[in-house]
Amino acid sequence: MKKTILIIFALISYKTDAQEMSDSIFTKEGDLLICKITEIQKHWIYYDYKGKKKIKNTYIHIDDISSYTYNGIINKSKEKELKEMDMKNRKNINLFYMPPPPIIPPFIPPTPVFFGH
Repeated sequence: MKKTILIIFALISYKTDAQEMSDSIFTKEGDLLICKITEIQKHWIYYDYKGKKKIKNTYIHIDDISSYTYNGIINKSKEKELKEMDMKNRKNINLFYMPPPPIIPPFIPPTPVFFGH
């Protein structure tokens, strides 16, 4: 009985101790990295991934990423966000764009022309 409880406890602790690779990184080259993001800094994202025999830790520059999923939330790279924001702003500007009114010269009444006297 004690042995069975010990085995169950060991299996539960092993499963909870194992790291789940639930995040992903999409690179600009089109690669998909299934990983566990451990830290996000201004210019770098640090992540763990499963190698052939063990879990390895590495990092990638934020400029090399098109988007990433961290804790189930999709985040876009700053460059992509700025481009999308710029496109939205351009669309908004175009929606409210009105051409300037035509330039109309001031009205000058015709002057009478007298022939002879």
